[in-house]
Amino acid sequence: MKIKNILLLFILVIGIFLFTACKNDEEKNYKLIRCTREAESAESDNVSIKLSYEVYYQDDYVKKVIATDKVTSSDSSILNQYTESYEKIYSAYDGLDHFSNKITVTKNTMTSVTEIDYAHIDTEKLLKIEGSDDNVIDENGRVPLKDFISFYEKYGAECDT
Repeated sequence: MKIKNILLLFILVIGIFLFTACKNDEEKNYKLIRCTREAESAESDNVSIKLSYEVYYQDDYVKKVIATDKVTSSDSSILNQYTESYEKIYSAYDGLDHFSNKITVTKNTMTSVTEIDYAHIDTEKLLKIEGSDDNVIDENGRVPLKDFISFYEKYGAECDT
């Protein structure tokens, strides 16, 4: 019985290694642009927000985005409000493959990390959730890099293009 368990564990480890290696081969040719935006709320709110985006692209099309939103406040009720809002927004994406969001809360920060794999996501399902107004997905289901960067800059982000 022990040998069978060891063999199953070995096969599992090899499978994970091969899956990870294949995925990394595809992504190793991606180029990276970083964008950031900071926002301070009114002094009475005691909130600062830092947004950062890692935009991975290839051949002038966005392939993957990792967005990190960090909300800092000494007021736990404010952090709870932000956490509840983020959870409500991202609950609409539950079950959408190649889309993930993780929210972490500490004493004075709430961090939301969202990863969207545009190279593999079902853009029709994504558009049903987000709507097509003010969306940068083209008619072929791809995301042109120049449109994506323009969209971020339109809302105050600075990108290292």
